[in-house]
Amino acid sequence: MRRELLTLAGDRRPAPREFALGAADVDLWCADLDAATDGFVVQVAAMLSADEVARAAKFFFARDRRRFMVGRGLLRALLARYTDLAPAALRFGYGAHGKPALVRPPAPMVHFNLSHGEHLAVYAFATAGAVGIDVERIRDLPDWEAIAQTCFDAAALGRLKAAPAQRRRAEFFRAWTRQEAALKASGEGLGGVGPLASSRCAAPTGFAAIRPQVFPLGVGEEFAAAVAVPPTVRWAHCHLWDWSVAPTLQPDAHTFNLEDPAESRVEFL
Repeated sequence: MRRELLTLAGDRRPAPREFALGAADVDLWCADLDAATDGFVVQVAAMLSADEVARAAKFFFARDRRRFMVGRGLLRALLARYTDLAPAALRFGYGAHGKPALVRPPAPMVHFNLSHGEHLAVYAFATAGAVGIDVERIRDLPDWEAIAQTCFDAAALGRLKAAPAQRRRAEFFRAWTRQEAALKASGEGLGGVGPLASSRCAAPTGFAAIRPQVFPLGVGEEFAAAVAVPPTVRWAHCHLWDWSVAPTLQPDAHTFNLEDPAESRVEFL
């Protein structure tokens, strides 16, 4: 996945200053974890905290351990740029449902969230308030219809039933990621071990008061993704991480206006 494949429709604003976040901005990043260089993996191993190393060790397959380490290393690399802190100096705390946050955040505070489905990782960064992001691979899931009946609201169920039969599985994952992104913005994701492992689908405490804006993310035909941002966020800056260039050269972004109905979807193609 490379930057030149990123396409967006509609008006575009110039890219923001390098790794700068305005009060009405959200920065979105998408990366192929399997494309990371061996050198990056070596660097990551030296910067992860003890709890991150322990979490990585719990994965049975080496491929999954590597993906976790690369994903966390990339999170540290990006946060370091937004906070002007060293990647290894970042310390994370975790909410009741596992959402990470910086223990000693800079001023203004940088809110962030991340998700990965197999090799594809997505990240969101903002100063306006809490954000949530989710990505899932569209795949066979024998009980997806029962999960939808249990977890989705009437509007999501209506869209699912209205979709052509051959597209309903994909629409299920799109609806799931929209709901999960909103829940993660509140600090209460659906949880469980692995994607869709939990059936805890009720809205969290205070969820109605948050009312985030939720937007679908186009990350290719094989995946569904969505991001939830505070209602004051207007501009989304979309980046594809390119492992072939230096991180300092990576802030090039396509920007779209979240208030424009024609630009209600970010396309990472």
